[in-house]
Amino acid sequence: MKKIFKYDLHYYSVPELVRLPKGAEIIDFQIQNSSFKLWALIDPKQKEEEKRVFVLITTGQEIPWSITKHFGTRIIQETGIVIHLLELKDVKEGNTPLLANDPTTDDRIKIPN
Repeated sequence: MKKIFKYDLHYYSVPELVRLPKGAEIIDFQIQNSSFKLWALIDPKQKEEEKRVFVLITTGQEIPWSITKHFGTRIIQETGIVIHLLELKDVKEGNTPLLANDPTTDDRIKIPN
């Protein structure tokens, strides 16, 4: 039996590594309590994780990565800023200049060019 779980997104303009149960299906992303969240349909019995990379970008911002999917667009009502959630394709620790790895410590992996 599947369930819907919520995951935090912590960064803007920086690819963020999110660990999800294997086979997770992203079903929505929204702003909740002034921060971005994504919701995924998962199998809670799935013990194997997969690392997926997402990025929140603003309208007009350059996108130097290959995109797998666009999950939606949200407007921050207080500022009018428009944010888009993208999943990136083939972003690994070795081929992106900056990848947010551990949002609890704001640890970003710096990869030499």
